[in-house]
Amino acid sequence: MPIAVLDLFAQYFLPAAGWLSLAAAAWLFFARPPAWRKTYLKKLAGGIIGIRFVYFAVLTAAQYYLWANNEFSRLFLDSRVGGIWNYFAPYIGLRFGLNFLLTLLAAYLWWQFLRFLEKYRSRFFEEDEVLLGLLCALLVGWPNFVIFVPAVFLAVVLIALLRRWAWGARRTTLGLPFLIGAAAALIWALPFIHALGWDALRV
Repeated sequence: MPIAVLDLFAQYFLPAAGWLSLAAAAWLFFARPPAWRKTYLKKLAGGIIGIRFVYFAVLTAAQYYLWANNEFSRLFLDSRVGGIWNYFAPYIGLRFGLNFLLTLLAAYLWWQFLRFLEKYRSRFFEEDEVLLGLLCALLVGWPNFVIFVPAVFLAVVLIALLRRWAWGARRTTLGLPFLIGAAAALIWALPFIHALGWDALRV
């Protein structure tokens, strides 16, 4: 697989897919009837997981291509020295698979936290907002998730203050903050992580 194809995939396809998914989530949540909104939000979340898995598979195939076409690294694919299972698979797992797994784990824990919060603080939630929060966590991925969470709560505070000042509203739900937090994470997460010296989170 030519490296140029991989570069195009990473630089153009993934960002475009991310922003299109976020736009689709916003459209589904705010513009579509609640009767079938849940079904399509679930399908979109599944599609995001699928895109992330495809990206992992593409990276794995590209890495194999590089190793197989290099005289030195080709030795580590030789079955006589353990080959794929002793060298290639552990390398791929740490280099690419760990990010995929951390994204799923972070999104799952976030989903469980939101379910707990909805159970005891239901006034913060409208229908399907927990699912929207899960979708946004899957969308931003790891390590952007560590910026997404505080961005969501900052958005909640700012929107609550604005609503109270402009309309006297005392109730702010989490749908719009989820979308704002996801957009902020897609734009600023990596620069913030680098500025904070948290580059070790980038696996």
